[in-house]
Amino acid sequence: MELEPLIRKLEDLGTVKVIEEKVVRLDEQLEKVKREQVATNVIIVGVMETKDETFAELEQQVEKVFGALNIGDIDYGRIRRLGRPSENKPRIIQAKLVRELDKVKILRAKKTLRGIKDLENVYINPELTPLQQQREMKLREVAKTKKKGNPKSKYHIRGGRLIVTSNKGTEEYGVNAEGNVQEIK
Repeated sequence: MELEPLIRKLEDLGTVKVIEEKVVRLDEQLEKVKREQVATNVIIVGVMETKDETFAELEQQVEKVFGALNIGDIDYGRIRRLGRPSENKPRIIQAKLVRELDKVKILRAKKTLRGIKDLENVYINPELTPLQQQREMKLREVAKTKKKGNPKSKYHIRGGRLIVTSNKGTEEYGVNAEGNVQEIK
């Protein structure tokens, strides 16, 4: 049985368009659920890992990092290393915090790690969904291009937007629904 005539018939009836719209709507709902799941998570990169690391040792490492931030007690529900163990590179740590307020405190205080000898190569970032990661990667590519054109320019990515500041002024970029980077005016 040939599929082409059936597909054309469904297109004539408008069924394909309805199905495509439902798929788009479901993708948007799934992304929303994923964002809610990672809303209180932070990712910690650069914390050394031993070969047979126990949960207690991992917990001590995380407590050391959070303690160095000097923001008081941080309640977390789960901490774990992500990915496969590697001999030359420590895996990242995912910390699921109890409160989103703790996440905000951590992200505001994370710069204080730069001045601590044992923790200067430790980085803390919010956990992102795969879609958010893709979009930020595209924004970083644009930022690198802008930086090559004007090495004195500064940029940062926040809330899915790239903000480039240079002697010419401030430019803002975002990723549209099709996945393309465009300037926001």
